[in-house]
Amino acid sequence: MTGKRALVILAKGAEEMETVIPVDVMRRAGIAVTVAGLTGKEPVQCSRDVFICPDTSLEDARKQGPYDVVLLPGGAGGAQNLSESTAVKEVLKDQEGRKGLIAAICAGTGTPVGCWAGKPSHRHMKSHICSSHPRHTTKHSLYQIF
Repeated sequence: MTGKRALVILAKGAEEMETVIPVDVMRRAGIAVTVAGLTGKEPVQCSRDVFICPDTSLEDARKQGPYDVVLLPGGAGGAQNLSESTAVKEVLKDQEGRKGLIAAICAGTGTPVGCWAGKPSHRHMKSHICSSHPRHTTKHSLYQIF
């Protein structure tokens, strides 16, 4: 797995386990993982009041791209914050344009939909496959849900 790179975007309200476990597994696999704070390098308060210290800010992480995969953790508040971010929209648009992987967990699957909903340039995304928490399936009209 040498040479593979992952970007994990961390926002306030993210689900701790959906952030830490994928980062841990990818790092054990030899993937260079960058945890980027949506609003900066400061510790991020997650959904269960655990604070996670990002490696860098999303702004700085974008300068180090591209990445093989962009991971979006769940957590209702975190997913909402990600989907409202112009910077995240740009990262996802770039990742999609390069045919890079986008991995979203649980409520995080709503982030691409929130970023792309109603944009004619992204209607081709209907062919994407997504698995999601059952509560979020109605939000994913752009995806085939499993």
